[in-house]
Amino acid sequence: MICYTYVAELANDWIGYLPDRKAFELGGYQTWTGLHSFVPPGTGERLVDEAIELLGRLRGEAGAGPETSPR
Repeated sequence: MICYTYVAELANDWIGYLPDRKAFELGGYQTWTGLHSFVPPGTGERLVDEAIELLGRLRGEAGAGPETSPR
């Protein structure tokens, strides 16, 4: 059985960003609290770590989590 993973963005009529820590350091409109982003620094990395953890579980790899993140 072949499984594919797709990343969907700009979906469900939501306008916003999940910036990573580097984006917060650099500043810019995507990190302003308001209509663009309601999240604190580190949220982008946390989302990636969670996604990797869940994908590891789906694949059946024990212990797959943030420590296996390619970042």
